[in-house]
Amino acid sequence: MTYEEAILYYEQLSAGGIELGLTAIRRLMALLGNPQDRMKIVHIAGTNGKGSVLSYLSWIFRAAGYRVGTYSSPAVFHFREQFLVDGQAIDEEMAASLTERIRREAERLEKEGMTVTAFEAQTALAFLCFEQMGCDVIILETGLGGRLDATNIAEHVCLSVITAISMDHMQFLGDTLEQIAREKAGIIKPGCPAVGIRQEPEAERVIEETARQRRSPYVTADLNRAWDICYGLDEQRFSYRTSSGREYRNLKLRQPGIYQVENAALAAEAADILREHGWKIEEKHIRQGLWDSFWPGRFFVIRKVPTVILDGAHNAAGARSLRDSLTEYFPGEKIIFLMGIFRDKEYEKIVEILAPLASDIYTVQLPGSRRMLEAEKLKETVFGCLGEAQSHVHVEAAALADAVKGSLLRAGKEGVIVACGSLSHLSELYRLFLEEEGKAWTERIWMEKRWIEQK
Repeated sequence: MTYEEAILYYEQLSAGGIELGLTAIRRLMALLGNPQDRMKIVHIAGTNGKGSVLSYLSWIFRAAGYRVGTYSSPAVFHFREQFLVDGQAIDEEMAASLTERIRREAERLEKEGMTVTAFEAQTALAFLCFEQMGCDVIILETGLGGRLDATNIAEHVCLSVITAISMDHMQFLGDTLEQIAREKAGIIKPGCPAVGIRQEPEAERVIEETARQRRSPYVTADLNRAWDICYGLDEQRFSYRTSSGREYRNLKLRQPGIYQVENAALAAEAADILREHGWKIEEKHIRQGLWDSFWPGRFFVIRKVPTVILDGAHNAAGARSLRDSLTEYFPGEKIIFLMGIFRDKEYEKIVEILAPLASDIYTVQLPGSRRMLEAEKLKETVFGCLGEAQSHVHVEAAALADAVKGSLLRAGKEGVIVACGSLSHLSELYRLFLEEEGKAWTERIWMEKRWIEQK
């Protein structure tokens, strides 16, 4: 199997859609030798912030000298970015050879009447890859929910981490915050320590109840224990006291987005717990890891003149976080949105939250994406949310390339362009913005070039 054939295989599996449950993944992993049972794992669930916390913890572990495998989804810029070892994507040859092995066993299961989904196959790929690469610790991000997510096949978990929980994927997880929280809390293992941020009361009750039932020591990262918070586009700082009473002063972040302070506090709290359980993590490793961390696609500044930001805000909570960051960093400045949103998301709420900041809004649709709301329909939604203010905002439905060109013209040198609403179109928009600068996009630029430039 070639790498191109491997990609095609996963695309074919994706056509089967999403199917939550652990029956198929358990059978598949058993056929593959259950590599996940020989790994030390940190498991992360939540609605927003999973990728950022994963990145912070990965860099903290790396600063402490550990070899770290990370599995996250979905892919934004290229397929192999989901499977990183010490920050580097697995190579194509490994991906292809391990996928061939997975396909053989999946076909065997098909003969038994059992279907393997794309996410299950990719989860198997992650475990096989990380075992082959000799990782000391694996950090897993759930794909959807937690209790029935394929990553929950992992039993030997060192720490369960719960990031911010909000309303999303209601068709799979339930239509109340309590139901969604119960699914997310499903990653908490009996006797295994757990940590989360302070949630809405109804979600917090569910998590605490689950932890008590499973006799899991549970603590929260609470910004009430943070002080000297200083937000900034290029650097952010804060001091934090963990639940154990240990103080970390003047921690610095390179990652923008004011919500990153809470994500970083959660990572520091998690690292503090791991330290108490025998991991050789010191304050200097936490400090260095938080500073080194970089997570593209979330308040990702790809250009400074004019400022161009890619942000995957795809639900109401993400839109509020984006709004709050834009208000903090760019008060009173001209903001131009490029919005593309899936029709099964709360697109009206996203528009309602962000539209009041806009001087211009381009609504876009990713070609070939059946899930994405039509640009014209999204434009109508924008008009409906603006009401009488629509006469002061330029709103246009446009193809991606035309939206990029139009936004750059309207921004001039001083404006702020924000592409948001979905992760699915960020890669193509990144390529288009780079082409407007006379630069070529490569699959490594997101992790290497931009990180080096910022560092």
